[in-house]
Amino acid sequence: MASKEPTDEQPAKPVADRTLVVVHAFGDYRRGDSITDPGEVDTVLKSENAIHCRKVIPQ
Repeated sequence: MASKEPTDEQPAKPVADRTLVVVHAFGDYRRGDSITDPGEVDTVLKSENAIHCRKVIPQ
């Protein structure tokens, strides 16, 4: 029986229930960038930069 290496089992990356697409550049983000990290999505939506993004439901 083969032993599993720790690199074989990577923790599942959390997935946001929505993705943000930048329509007006701000901070380090440029127009067309996608923000997919759930923590970053939440941070942006709670900031004044939320108006610079559009919410997209991932497929």
